[in-house]
Amino acid sequence: MKAKTLRIRMMLLFTTVVGVLLAGSYLAFWGLLAHEVPTQLNRQLLETARPLIADIVTEPNAKDVNRLDIAGEFFELLDSTGRVLQSSRNVTAPIDLNGMSPAVSRPSFGIATIGHAQSLRIAHVPFQQGDQARILVVAVPTLGTNRVLDSFGRVALLLFPLSLFLTATISAFYVGRSLAPITALTQHAALMARRVTRGKSSIGEGVRGMLAYSPQQRMPTTRWAIQRERILGFDRMVNRLGSS
Repeated sequence: MKAKTLRIRMMLLFTTVVGVLLAGSYLAFWGLLAHEVPTQLNRQLLETARPLIADIVTEPNAKDVNRLDIAGEFFELLDSTGRVLQSSRNVTAPIDLNGMSPAVSRPSFGIATIGHAQSLRIAHVPFQQGDQARILVVAVPTLGTNRVLDSFGRVALLLFPLSLFLTATISAFYVGRSLAPITALTQHAALMARRVTRGKSSIGEGVRGMLAYSPQQRMPTTRWAIQRERILGFDRMVNRLGSS
């Protein structure tokens, strides 16, 4: 019973430690993914804006943004006050910046909505067109990004309990093997203790039986007295061993 209790405790300890490590690993990886995906998306937005800004700077009257109609990508050209000068054909509703104010000194990124429904990852890229400050707005839907994070979350929720189950199974096997010698030694010690106890009881009964003989069955007086003292001394020694 004690060996079984120790085995259960060791299994629970091992499974708990592995579960904490797995949970920490999943959370760390999810945090890294949640940070890296938007960063990669921001880099993609800047790469998309660079050639378009070059065209706008070289041909200020070409109205390049108004002619754009790329699926999954939205464009607007703003002045320094945020007024829309040009917009791509697929921008059928105003892009709501959700309180985000474009910076005119460096690119800025954020989350916006279009038509109060679709979420967008948006980049404001400032540049100079002659002596005037302009801001190019480039936006892409965040649906793909959210799907990546959601898919990872579902996979983690599936793998975490499965990992714990496999860990508990493996720990039960190895803990049982590691405790097998201890269990065998404990059982052997208990068996030896029972044998010693039975041996002491049989010796005591034999001594008391010899002392119960009648005077007619005893040896001559002198020899019997000497033998009796020896037997009593041996009986006292057995009793001391029994009490210890």
